[in-house]
Amino acid sequence: MAHAKAELLLAQTKQNTDNKQNQGSSDNKQKSDNSNTKKDANNSKSSSSTTGKQTTTKKKTTKKATKKTTKKATTKKKSTKKATTKKTTKKATKKKVAKKVKKAKKVVVASSKFTSLKGSKKAFVGKWKTAKSVSGYQVRYSTASSMKKAKTKSTKATKLKVSGLKSKKKYYVQLRSYRKLSGKTYYSAWTKAKTVKNR
Repeated sequence: MAHAKAELLLAQTKQNTDNKQNQGSSDNKQKSDNSNTKKDANNSKSSSSTTGKQTTTKKKTTKKATKKTTKKATTKKKSTKKATTKKTTKKATKKKVAKKVKKAKKVVVASSKFTSLKGSKKAFVGKWKTAKSVSGYQVRYSTASSMKKAKTKSTKATKLKVSGLKSKKKYYVQLRSYRKLSGKTYYSAWTKAKTVKNR
């Protein structure tokens, strides 16, 4: 009987030690689980903080990009405005110049006409009326009615003798006046050709 009791006590002590070991292992497991959960929480916090940082950096970069694009757009607008203003000014100046040229082209030169045209020995003498506000006169002559290969002589007087011609030849003679204005010379129309025969 005493031997049986001793065996029971040994069995109970073993069971108690096993239970304690099991409890210790379970406590360790709980601690490890708790530590793992804490690590997971910390990891999630760190990941969330990193994602937040990334989003903020992305926002900053997008703001910078938008600022750059707006600056580029403003510079482009300014350049286009400058180009348009330059073009308009150039067009305006061209129009002004064209108007001035047109005004210059509208200068009317008073014409004149022969009062007498007489032939002499290998020459002829022409006389005409005085025209208003003119600088001088031009006389051209040719043996052809089309005035082909015509020669021209200028004078400020109202009389001109043309010599050195071929004898006994018929000549076609025309007259026009001219006016010099601001460095340019303006002409009237040629008169209708008159004929003269020298001796």
